[in-house]
Amino acid sequence: MIRATAALALLLFRYWARASLPSRLRRDKGRRASAGLLRFAYLAMMSAWGYAVGRLVAALGDPADRARGAAWIIVGTTGLSVIWTALTRGPTLRGEPSPLETRFLDALPLREGSRLAVGLIERLFLHALGVAALVGVTPEAPARAALVAVALATAGVFAGEAIMRVARVVVPAMAIARARTYLLVLGQAAFLMCVVQAPSLARSARLGVFVAGWPAAVVRAVAEGDGFARVLAFAAGALALAVAVSAVAERAGYDRVDLVPTGRPRRSARELLVVDRVDDVLRRREPGGRWAALVMMGYTALVTVAIVGFAWSARRAAAEQAESMIRGACGLAAFGAFVVVTARASRMAARDVAARPLLAPLPIEPRALLGGNVARLRRDALLVAAPAVLLLATPWALAVRLEAAWRVGALLVAVALAAKAAASIAFLTVGAGSRRGPGGSFVVESVLVLVPLVGVATAPYAWAVVVPLAALGLVAREAGRSGLRCVRWLDDGDDFERETPIWRALLVLAAFQSAAVLAARLVSLSELDEATGLAIASGASSLVLLALTLHARRSAPRMHLFPERAGWLVAAALLGALSGGLAAGCLVAARRLGVDAPDVAGASRVAVAIATVGLAPFAHEVFFRGWLFGCIEDELSPSRRRWLAPVLCAFAFAAVRPPVSFVPSFVLGLLAGLLFARTRAIGPGIVAHLVHAALALLLSA
Repeated sequence: MIRATAALALLLFRYWARASLPSRLRRDKGRRASAGLLRFAYLAMMSAWGYAVGRLVAALGDPADRARGAAWIIVGTTGLSVIWTALTRGPTLRGEPSPLETRFLDALPLREGSRLAVGLIERLFLHALGVAALVGVTPEAPARAALVAVALATAGVFAGEAIMRVARVVVPAMAIARARTYLLVLGQAAFLMCVVQAPSLARSARLGVFVAGWPAAVVRAVAEGDGFARVLAFAAGALALAVAVSAVAERAGYDRVDLVPTGRPRRSARELLVVDRVDDVLRRREPGGRWAALVMMGYTALVTVAIVGFAWSARRAAAEQAESMIRGACGLAAFGAFVVVTARASRMAARDVAARPLLAPLPIEPRALLGGNVARLRRDALLVAAPAVLLLATPWALAVRLEAAWRVGALLVAVALAAKAAASIAFLTVGAGSRRGPGGSFVVESVLVLVPLVGVATAPYAWAVVVPLAALGLVAREAGRSGLRCVRWLDDGDDFERETPIWRALLVLAAFQSAAVLAARLVSLSELDEATGLAIASGASSLVLLALTLHARRSAPRMHLFPERAGWLVAAALLGALSGGLAAGCLVAARRLGVDAPDVAGASRVAVAIATVGLAPFAHEVFFRGWLFGCIEDELSPSRRRWLAPVLCAFAFAAVRPPVSFVPSFVLGLLAGLLFARTRAIGPGIVAHLVHAALALLLSA
């Protein structure tokens, strides 16, 4: 059994090292980048997220609130371990979700214990989430918190394995495949919300009755050591029972069939067989295809109705939490819409590829095919986000209702744009314009949709939604242009350019944003102050941006560092000083208005100086002026190129920065763009950027 477990673990690691992350920065089609770093990044992000939630619970003033918050975290992480393990191990339609589920392994003399053991490695992120969250809640007892979290997560994983094996013995495989689509989404979302909303749920004594039993006992065992041995013994007993049940299910034999629907679809009316309705007809063959958006809408409506009911039943307590509840409901609606549209967009595009031999002889333009997909996805996205309108029915003050109104309005616009962007990206990366063929899914590209969508849902102020909405609109437009440009007709060959230059640059920008978020999450695990942590994250993401830019623009024209006349460097320094003074003034004004901004003092000033003055100017100017500016110019007509290229490039330059610094960053980007347009060298932009950052750092202190 030990040798079999080692072999399966090696199989899993090699699968992770080779799968799921195509390199879109290379010209050769066969090369693929390793997804091992992506798995590690996901593990780190889950750990950082869990620790952040735990620290929020630990910051609650009332000890009873802290105990309830920790209990909600325990319920969420344990339930997530059970539901995630059970439903991801079930039978699927057309595909194998894990290398441990391949039918080839069923022909080998492997015992079920080997798969169970390797399943722990496969779901290591569940252990990381639980350990980080409990350690964040009880930093005074990290050893007990870590042991309890590992024990509960391990017992939950084995319980999920046992539940699915028993279900596959007594329930038909097709019924499980149909049900898992709904149960996975609903169960995952429900238990994730228990973790995410633990700081808010902890303040409600009424809801505390749901965690007053064994979760409260586990909290006492972690915090005080009372009953610690009993908790570990209970987890060990549950684990042993799950292993025994799995062994019985293995001996009884369960269905491992890779399912394909065999029922004939109902006859479709002739008026339905038009391009913008074809997807509705094809979805009828997929389990859950017609109901995924409705189920997610129902879940969003349930959470929103619960918030409205809580607001009416406990007006004073609800008024204190109004802003966080509104933001949480909008965030849930945005996340649900993103999950629905990205999953369905990938399936749509894969079906387009499968049906390409049939569609090619027909007089169907790619524009009509993509337009039909966009229309279907937009309807689903608005359906999922629509229940957020119920937030306007709360009894809160007028100012709070106005905040709910602008948040809901911005959310509906954002999900509509996200639907168009997701359909276009899937068409480009998975569908008729793809190099990959059916079955793929976009990963890095989806960051271009997720980041501005989250920015809209979590915007601190009304004016802060303008930038992410504009960025989402530009991504949707450019993805659509690139997708339609790569396929002139459905039966075209592969002898032309697949992507626009702007889209290739946007992919690098998406990788830069992902690196910035990941670095910030990793740094948040340390004891560094906020300014130093942000500086380290900024420096790391700047290095990533510089490396990707230099690699991806190898076929672009050579960059020039210095202008022909040295006087432009002096002019750049003066313009950088002007925009730097504006940045310092905006920061001071924001602090007086109550906007949170990290204080830069002492050792943090050195770290901020290295990141913002030493690394960022060079890396950002190489990308935005050395590459993206030229890509935008190539797409514009000569009459618009002179004034529109600097404006668009400056907007992209400022959109990746916090809302409080958008205006000075836009001014700096505009000045650097005008300098580059006049000199065709990146040196003046680097000087302006460097002086801007240095002066803003000195004056803001």
